[in-house]
Amino acid sequence: MPRGDGHSTPSRGDGPARALALRFDDLISEDPYLSISEAARLLGVSLATLRLRCHVRFGMAPARYRLRKRLLACREALLLAVPGQTTIVDIAADYGFIQAGKFSVLYRRTFGEKPSATLAQRSVSVE
Repeated sequence: MPRGDGHSTPSRGDGPARALALRFDDLISEDPYLSISEAARLLGVSLATLRLRCHVRFGMAPARYRLRKRLLACREALLLAVPGQTTIVDIAADYGFIQAGKFSVLYRRTFGEKPSATLAQRSVSVE
């Protein structure tokens, strides 16, 4: 059952899904550019198994989960950034988002606001 934080609440028989999904999470935390097929290989499972286990644990496919983690990292960086010293483009690029327009669309779709609005929150909270 999905929780508000994007993870699923463990249920009976969720042990293998949980363990595999957490190992996957560790892998992509260490290397956010790791391909899903390489992650499956490193975990010793098929792509289908990895997809199934991620759906059970996170409620989404591995690639979507990896993207969400990268977007969350960008959001955190924007909230910590000092406006005028760091740009949205720089932060996006640090997390592998090369196309600023595409990043902005994904960010707004995910968080309901533009990256610039998140960055502005930092300047308001510091004053």
